[in-house]
Amino acid sequence: MQSRLQLDSANPAFRVQLLCLLAAGILEYLFIVGQTCFNWVFYYSATTFLIVPALLFLGAALVQEQTVQARRQLLLCAGMALWFVLVQALRKAAGMNPQSGVLFLGVWLMSLPFAAVTRDGEKQVGLRCIAWIFIAASLTLVFYTGLLVLNLIPASLSPYIKWDGARLLVLSHSNICACLFMIGIGLCLGFFFRCRRKGLKVLLLLAAAAQFICQILTHCRTSVLLTCALMGGIAFFAIGKGRWKRIAAGMAAALVLTCALFLASSALYEAHNARLITQLSQQSQQSAEASDAAAPPKVNAAGQLQGVSGQGTLKNDLRTLNGRTRIWSAAFLALQETPSIVVWGTDSVSPTLSYYFGSSLEHTHNSWLEVLFRLGLPGFIVSLIVTAVAVWNAVCLLLRNQDMWKTCIALLVLCMLASGVLEPFFFIANASCHFLDFLLLLLTGYMTQWRKAPGSDVVNP
Repeated sequence: MQSRLQLDSANPAFRVQLLCLLAAGILEYLFIVGQTCFNWVFYYSATTFLIVPALLFLGAALVQEQTVQARRQLLLCAGMALWFVLVQALRKAAGMNPQSGVLFLGVWLMSLPFAAVTRDGEKQVGLRCIAWIFIAASLTLVFYTGLLVLNLIPASLSPYIKWDGARLLVLSHSNICACLFMIGIGLCLGFFFRCRRKGLKVLLLLAAAAQFICQILTHCRTSVLLTCALMGGIAFFAIGKGRWKRIAAGMAAALVLTCALFLASSALYEAHNARLITQLSQQSQQSAEASDAAAPPKVNAAGQLQGVSGQGTLKNDLRTLNGRTRIWSAAFLALQETPSIVVWGTDSVSPTLSYYFGSSLEHTHNSWLEVLFRLGLPGFIVSLIVTAVAVWNAVCLLLRNQDMWKTCIALLVLCMLASGVLEPFFFIANASCHFLDFLLLLLTGYMTQWRKAPGSDVVNP
């Protein structure tokens, strides 16, 4: 007899929960692509309505029979959400203006427990839908980038899609854009191993290549290196199965592919940088001939076109991780001299960091430090738990799993977490990049289902 806990697509509760996830995914897509036009409309939609599908999902979950695993995830996410609400209420009572809880609650109440609550670990209906939505969002940014390279950007989009020096600037920050491209590439390669149609396989490889080229133009060296490592890791696990000869061949292929891609990315960016310098120099000369004052293009010591982001030379950046080590030192000093931040966190992250750093700073440039600053020790502990679960799941899948789709997801999660070391992408549902939180938690929930067979620990409500 088939267990009642197994996924049934005709189950009304599952249909409701799947529709909730799809609604959230569509809101995230509109938020990503809508930052280039009608920004306020899509920003308002996400920050106002994302909580609606999350609450509907939670309501459907509470009337279902759940496994111990699902209950634990629901309790963990509910605890994080309640702590967030409590902290924000205390700050509001103190006369502060805390951030809206819609994005945070919308992300946490649905993403992590979705797979366990719906028992969708085997069929992965929800995951595949969200994966295609994220690929569509990334490819939309590829289209925008193509317009920019060809100088076809309409005036209405020029404030949102532009060059920051020679860096591609979309989604308000090059680093966020680069991380989204990495996600799109990982998901395309995962579907490449999953699908059987040769035509679709070719299209997926072309889509991954186009996203990688656009990612190179962001000049986010960490994301580019992580993406090269991601593709090298996929090559290793695709080849290195079986005896030691295959493992050695896989390691060699991974190393060669990673190094070749990174060197090619550096060469492509330098060529693009030189092209823009030539273009801007010609425009400057034309302006000078027309008696119109025009400043020559600014170039840094490494010969790179300098933008607002102020990237330094690679030699200097390696010593300080582009200044992040100094930021982290200032953050630890602030925690030592302001113990209340460790307990409750603060909404005044930027002023606090700027005071101890000596100049203006927006955030800590680290996901775990950022959650400690914003939500205190309880939030920090939950973020560590989720991180440990995600890493453990990924490692177990890489060692024991034979499905390349799941292998690609595990490698992608590890690369996403690595990117969070240098940027506050995860655990706080930041208004500018909460969709990264949304996907990381969703993938972590699915990996937990894959690592542990669902339905073996049933309890009654």
